Amino acid sequence: MKRRLPFACLVLAACSSAPRPPPAPAFDPRPWLEDLTQLEDALGQHYANLEWNVQHRGLDVVALDRAVREQLSKSTTDREALEALARFIAAFRDPHFSWTSPRWLRNRYDVRFTADDASVRILKAGPGACGAQPGDVVEAIQDRPAMEQLQARLPLSRLPNPAEHRDDALRTFTSSPFAPPDALRFRFVHQGSARECTMAPLPATPPAPSEVPALAADLPGAKACEALGIAAKSPPSSPLLFDAARHPTFTPAAQASMFGAGTVRLASGKTLGWLRVPLFAEDAYPDFCVASWETYRQRLREPCGEQCQGDFHGEVLIPGLVDAIARHLEAFRAAKVSGVVVDITDNGGGTDWVADTALLLSARELSSPAVARVREPATAKAAADELKELESCGATPAAMEWTKGFQAEAAQVCDWRPVFQRGSAPACSMLTRSRRSPCRPSIGAGLKCAALKPVPDDHRAHGFRGAPVYVLINRSTASAAEWFAAVLRDSGAATLVGERTLGAGCGYVDGGNEVTLRHSAVKVRMPNCTRYRVDGTNEVEGITPDVALPWTVEDVTRFESYAEKALAHADELFLRSTSR
Repeated sequence: MKRRLPFACLVLAACSSAPRPPPAPAFDPRPWLEDLTQLEDALGQHYANLEWNVQHRGLDVVALDRAVREQLSKSTTDREALEALARFIAAFRDPHFSWTSPRWLRNRYDVRFTADDASVRILKAGPGACGAQPGDVVEAIQDRPAMEQLQARLPLSRLPNPAEHRDDALRTFTSSPFAPPDALRFRFVHQGSARECTMAPLPATPPAPSEVPALAADLPGAKACEALGIAAKSPPSSPLLFDAARHPTFTPAAQASMFGAGTVRLASGKTLGWLRVPLFAEDAYPDFCVASWETYRQRLREPCGEQCQGDFHGEVLIPGLVDAIARHLEAFRAAKVSGVVVDITDNGGGTDWVADTALLLSARELSSPAVARVREPATAKAAADELKELESCGATPAAMEWTKGFQAEAAQVCDWRPVFQRGSAPACSMLTRSRRSPCRPSIGAGLKCAALKPVPDDHRAHGFRGAPVYVLINRSTASAAEWFAAVLRDSGAATLVGERTLGAGCGYVDGGNEVTLRHSAVKVRMPNCTRYRVDGTNEVEGITPDVALPWTVEDVTRFESYAEKALAHADELFLRSTSR
């Protein structure tokens, strides 16, 4: 018996060990396929640029549907399925057609890449990027050749501008849910020497609060503005995109401002006024918000709630920003400049005070682009509300006729959902009628009957008495900033200089349209309006400059920004072409 004990013990040990866990269930792509069907149904009823993509860009949505369904069916993980869905959205090349998900947070690294058709380069690099400098060639990313990685990620980019399309694809490695979760590895060449770099991700950014609480009257400006989503940056950024001290021909404005301004002396002896508008949005100017709140809160007798905060934006911040721009322009007139450059490079858009700024630059009447909206119940209701206001304000039947037709069209929904399976477009249009209209200021536009009244005199000078206006644009000029450029150009009030803009187009009226996909919880936001230029072109195609100034990957080693390159070439670009 003793000889059998060891064997008996082994048998007991085998019998008493924990059972193996059952194998993980195989990945089921069916819920993701259902999400794609739900998304296509939403697009066919609510996406403003679906028609343009199919009829003008030639997007084959049947082939796209088939390819993405095949990718989803072959997916083995949720991440692979998410990437397939992201490729579907990106195929429409629409910056306002976007997605977010609470389940899939961005992984972020303190480095940015850029590329042309030949190479990938360092665009920006933080202190943890192993000594990489702007312009250094990147040979590999995540152990694969960098250009191969770029080509593989291009289908994830939603941006239509070719240059931004490449850079956005590379951002999927440095700031996206598809960036490496644990470490970013890349090999680059610095001063002829190849270096390997492994970076850890940046800490996760806490989500912004969904609601802003009522603000106490004794709350300091910095805290109040932070609660409003207007937080100061550290370190604070300069409003100019270059170091003025490096350019002896540039003289900064004497008056301090949240806008970069000054004059440029050309070789001809003529002088240009230079005004930089970083963004047409209040949240880009935290110092101004702080100073404004300190004055505004003195008149508060109770906590500042939603209405009060809206008044702070509409009655204090926006008029104050427009006033600051007007003062700079008046200084240019006093200096008798020969021309004015308004720099909106890297300006991603903003809110309606873009119209007030455009009106300051021209003595002639400006014409706003035609805007069409998706035919849907929300549009019909908005038209009905407008008709009620027009009637209550005593509008004539002729003044109401166009809006009545608009309302009737909005109520006749046109279903484009079958286009994803059949390919052929319906005979009807998803969009309402549209028309160009006189550009009106946003300040005071919310007052009852404002649209029927003459624009009140703001007691300001407009335009520059023969001195041409130039608008400097580049690949990152987008959305409301594109509206600004198009309005001035199409109204014959300015010459556009720079690069083709991003092509973001109209965007959202009253928040746009959203759908949350049932399985993945991905929230998709889509534009519900389109904007057309005077020649009928949708602004999603970008705004082409009259005078071109290309930007290359080599320029990142020569200039701090696109604006600095334009300043360096000012004698070639400005006062040599005639404004329309």
